[in-house]
Amino acid sequence: MTPSADAARDKYAHFREINSTAAMFQYLQKNYNPTDSSFL
Repeated sequence: MTPSADAARDKYAHFREINSTAAMFQYLQKNYNPTDSSFL
C-alpha cells in the first residue's frame, strides 16, 4: 500500500466514524420527547 492510499483509507474510516456519530445524534433528536425532561 502506498502512503497516500493509507491516508485515504484512514480519512475514509474517520469520515465513517463521524457519520455514524452524527446519525446517532440525529436518531436521538428525532426520537426525543420534549415532555421527558429526564433526558436532559
